[in-house]
Amino acid sequence: MMHRRSLLKLALGAAATPLFAIDEADPSNIKIAHRINAKAVTDDDLLFFQQIGLRWARLEFGEAPLSLDQFRATQQRFAKFGMAVYSGVHYSYRTTP
Repeated sequence: MMHRRSLLKLALGAAATPLFAIDEADPSNIKIAHRINAKAVTDDDLLFFQQIGLRWARLEFGEAPLSLDQFRATQQRFAKFGMAVYSGVHYSYRTTP
């Protein structure tokens, strides 16, 4: 015989079980990223992004020269907040002489 408590536990367990699981590490899956100004983003912004579950970032670096070390430092900074860089955009090709 099913008691009310057992029925409630069964219903809560079913509601908490996802209908399907997505492997976010699978390279064939779509990545949802947010466009972020890499030079203007603050640690408070990164903390907020972490809290809402953002895992991927599309960084925009503007037109100033950018070294590989600067890019790596930015990549490591985002990693501290649990985010990976999906793409990086540098607009130096848009400058006119």
